[in-house]
Amino acid sequence: MILICTPMPPPTGGITTWNSELVKSGVFTEKELYFFKTNSERKESGIYSSGRRIFDGIKHLRKKISSFYKLVNSKENGVDLVHINSSGGLAHFRDLMLIIISKLSGKPVVLHCHFNFYNAWNNNIFNSSVFKVACLLSNKVLIFDEPSKHHLNEQKYISIFNGFGKIKFVPTNYPEKENIFFYAGWIIPQKGVFDLVAAWSKLGEQAKHFKLILAGSSQNNYKQLITQQISNQNNIEYVGQLNREQMNALLGRAKFFVLPSYSEGFPFVLTEALAYGCHLISTDVGGFYSYLNDKSVCSLVEVGNIDNLANQLKQSIVSSESSSSSTFNSLSEYQNYLTNEQMALALKKIWEQLISTK
Repeated sequence: MILICTPMPPPTGGITTWNSELVKSGVFTEKELYFFKTNSERKESGIYSSGRRIFDGIKHLRKKISSFYKLVNSKENGVDLVHINSSGGLAHFRDLMLIIISKLSGKPVVLHCHFNFYNAWNNNIFNSSVFKVACLLSNKVLIFDEPSKHHLNEQKYISIFNGFGKIKFVPTNYPEKENIFFYAGWIIPQKGVFDLVAAWSKLGEQAKHFKLILAGSSQNNYKQLITQQISNQNNIEYVGQLNREQMNALLGRAKFFVLPSYSEGFPFVLTEALAYGCHLISTDVGGFYSYLNDKSVCSLVEVGNIDNLANQLKQSIVSSESSSSSTFNSLSEYQNYLTNEQMALALKKIWEQLISTK
């Protein structure tokens, strides 16, 4: 049995989507995977202060560690391997505790870094030191980037991607793609959404036949800020948080999906946008771009460069007449390389290798 230590909903997010996609891949039976919830109750309310995270982390760590120790050493459960989904930051300390218990219990460990590896490796001294020890003790470390970029041992550090389940989207079943640029994600500065609105405001008359739609959850102060920022622009709409059906409908209609984020691991939403035939406009953060076989499906912009983003939006508007072929290129890229089944098979190969040699 594979014991997967992971954040679980609520809240929803990249790692919880990963959990769901792994199960939906059909590669594993229900008895082969066991999910151990690592996130505290406080985190379920969403984004909050580092001080409160530390307080809650200390409060819940003892309970989590005790439950984990019993589980990993239970003969009834028969744990063969421990896979730790790490969200980074203050979670490094908890991850290290789980890794030490696993190793002392004779279990191989896979540390899965669902964040920007480079940023974590070069973070403040305390966080980066704890993270480096966790990597050292793990049997394998999965990252969303090419290990060679960071001069890492490619036998231990393995590049992995987030796959998305095959969907029944066929471009010919939808009306012609609409002149929509679509953003979906947290309404916070780190995601570049405020840069996107500022860049859009520079387009003027060039964007009069196009619309920018923003979707996602936000804290009250950022919700107020984004509302004020778009209040005097007729072709920008903030629609708040969407359910799955609403999200799928917008992805099916939009020609372009934009994610000018400052830091990412491997955002599921980009894979999802490809699956719906959107052309991507994104910063080259995390490992997503390195996994694209057909680089033409994504236009890269510089992190935090509003003028560069505005220029790319202009170029996309000018070239939007070729969106029909772009839609099929995006769909093909997703189907051939980025499904959840391919992701699960890659993980299965890593797990089986470690179990057979322990």
